[in-house]
Amino acid sequence: MKGIALENRDGKTAVLLENGRIITKKGVIETGRSIEVHDPGSLFSMKRMSLACLCAVIMIVSFVTYRNYTWTALAYSTIIVHNGASIEYTLNRNGDVIAVKAADEESEETAAALSETSLNQKGTEAVKTYIESIPKDKKVNVRIFSKKADSEEELCHELNELIDQKEYPNVRTETLSRKREREMNLQNPGVLPRPADQGSSPEDSFQPIEIPQP
Repeated sequence: MKGIALENRDGKTAVLLENGRIITKKGVIETGRSIEVHDPGSLFSMKRMSLACLCAVIMIVSFVTYRNYTWTALAYSTIIVHNGASIEYTLNRNGDVIAVKAADEESEETAAALSETSLNQKGTEAVKTYIESIPKDKKVNVRIFSKKADSEEELCHELNELIDQKEYPNVRTETLSRKREREMNLQNPGVLPRPADQGSSPEDSFQPIEIPQP
């Protein structure tokens, strides 16, 4: 960068740079002389810019890593299939299976076998495959738990779409939020729960029937 020597004092020269900054250089330089100088402020600005970019990259990488961890590694929903044996599928936020375990000692062998084939598989697909291996004349209760009621309803609806109610009439799905709603209805003497009809959607499940008071 070019600069012009302005004045000399105490063995130093004040130099006016092209960008308008004034710096001091050691030595005496003829006043008015044009010289090539290095602006230390520009290097400082580049260092600050580099540091800011590095911080931004670190923040982005940290956010992506954290989001990936919370969406793939942490438990978000649970589907329990009970047909005598009780198998518990743990799903992440993406709906993929991250763990399969037995809810009782009698189901441990079944859970161990399912764990080998179900991990990282879509949760509803894994449950469907397991239900299809159960004799059709056996009653199967499926309960769905999730951190949010909307997620429960989505999983329930998706599972009902996958399982043909006509082919598997003894399969019954229920979400935790609807189970609580049904229990609350049971506490009300004027309302009784009505079981869902076969083939009905999750939205139709366990709707109360008003009983006229005498």
